Amino acid sequence: MKPIILSLLLFTPVLRAFAADFAYQNTLRTVHDRFAYLEMLNSDYRKPQPRLSPEQEQELFRLHGQLLRDDPIWVLQRQIDADIQALKAVPTKTDSDAALIDTLKNLLAFVSGHDDKATTHAQAVEYARAMRQFVARRDLEGAKAWSKRR
Repeated sequence: MKPIILSLLLFTPVLRAFAADFAYQNTLRTVHDRFAYLEMLNSDYRKPQPRLSPEQEQELFRLHGQLLRDDPIWVLQRQIDADIQALKAVPTKTDSDAALIDTLKNLLAFVSGHDDKATTHAQAVEYARAMRQFVARRDLEGAKAWSKRR
C-alpha cells in the first residue's frame, strides 16, 4: 500500500503540470475557434449587409484582445501577413519585392507551423521572440536550424 501512495505523491505534480500545459492550448484553441466563427459571421458574403449583434461584436473585440494578450505567435503571424499584404498592394513590384514576398510567405508558413508547439504562455512568448528575430533578418534557414535545436 505504501508504494502505491508514494507513487501517487510523486506523480501528482507531473500530472498537474501536464494538465496546465493542455489547459493553455485548449483555451487558445477555444478562443481561436470562437473568434474565427464571429469573424466569419461578420463577413458573410451571403448576407446583403453582414452585421453582428452588439453582444457578438463586444465578444469579438474581447476575444481579439485576449488573443493579442495570450497568443504572441498568432500576433506574429498577423504581423507577417500584414507585411505581405502591404507589399502585394504596391502597384509596381521589383524583382526584390517579389523575392521578399516569397521569403515572408515562407517565414509565415514556418511560424504557423509552430503555433501549437508552446505549452505555456511564457514558452509562447519565448518562441515568438526568437522567431521575430528570424523574421526581422529574413533568415528562414536560421529559423529552421533554431527549430531543430528545440
